[in-house]
Amino acid sequence: MKIIKFLLIFVLFLSLAGCLTPFPSGESNSSLTTSETKPPTSPSFSSSNPSSSPPAVETSSPETVSSISSSTSALEPREIARGTSGQMRIALTFDAGAGRGYIDQILEVLVQNKTPATFFLTGTWVEDNPEDVKRISQLGFRIGNHTQNHPYLTQLSDEEIKNELDSLEEKVVRLTGKSTKPLFRPPYGDRDERVLQVVASQGYWSIYWTCDSLDWEEGHDPQWVKERILSRLEDGAIILCHVASPYTYLVLDDLISSIRKMGYTFVSIDEFLK
Repeated sequence: MKIIKFLLIFVLFLSLAGCLTPFPSGESNSSLTTSETKPPTSPSFSSSNPSSSPPAVETSSPETVSSISSSTSALEPREIARGTSGQMRIALTFDAGAGRGYIDQILEVLVQNKTPATFFLTGTWVEDNPEDVKRISQLGFRIGNHTQNHPYLTQLSDEEIKNELDSLEEKVVRLTGKSTKPLFRPPYGDRDERVLQVVASQGYWSIYWTCDSLDWEEGHDPQWVKERILSRLEDGAIILCHVASPYTYLVLDDLISSIRKMGYTFVSIDEFLK
């Protein structure tokens, strides 16, 4: 009986021993737990290996309003009312602020006669006529800043003047990709030393005029406007006309021809800044 009990205990011991599986050398139960719960590491990118660099972040085009505006630093205050004499040059300029006017007819005549001109636009005009703004630029004509709302600048604070300039600049740049700087024309010709200081701090010079065609006044006719301009011509003259004038576009072709016959050459305002 004792022998049978002994044999049974011995067999039970062997059975229990066979169920145990020892860990391999150097491993432990705790190490398994750590490896299973450890969070995955983020991949590292080596600057020395281009293939392991992080993907480039998509950004907006560098041709943004802020980059263009900041590309022109502050200037010394300056106003140009005429170009240098001795070269028989004339600069033709058009202000656009009140209504679309006769921009189609004006551009057609300028292109046909291969005549450069500068257009000073307000923000309101730009908002109402975005396709015309693009066309002016695409045809190679220069665009200047005539403020957003055409206010009397001497009645505004420094900050309000800056906002007027920045608002128009932003709109033109977004439509054309080109800055209006440094060309600025004060609405109504209203400016003083303070205004000139403020606009210069924003990267602009005031472009005034030598001859006001008065084509914006009522009671005239196309021939009167033409004769007024021709009678006031001088070397380096900057001529002021308006896109909305009901007179100027009707005599523009003849006016350009007459001025050239007098020995003058048309140039962009930029030529007078050199």
